[in-house]
Amino acid sequence: MTVKITAKKPRRAPTLEQSATAPQATSRPAREIAPVADADEKRPVGRPPSVKGKGRPLNFNVDPEFATEYKAFAVANNLTMRELLENSFAEYKRHHG
Repeated sequence: MTVKITAKKPRRAPTLEQSATAPQATSRPAREIAPVADADEKRPVGRPPSVKGKGRPLNFNVDPEFATEYKAFAVANNLTMRELLENSFAEYKRHHG
């Protein structure tokens, strides 16, 4: 028994012209994409724009109960946790110099 082995021809990627004119067959219907709201539209009134990416991280661990109370206080007073920390530190410095 003789087995004939032939090498497969390498598949070539379609050219730009072939890609642009070829119909795109998909088995799924196209999805509608919801418009993305501007970052300022999502932010509650009175809050400054996000400063994400600016500044330096300050990481430390606190008790879970303190973290929950701290976050709840910030939300109740329409503050970010960062704003609450900065305000608290400024007030502490004012009293303890």
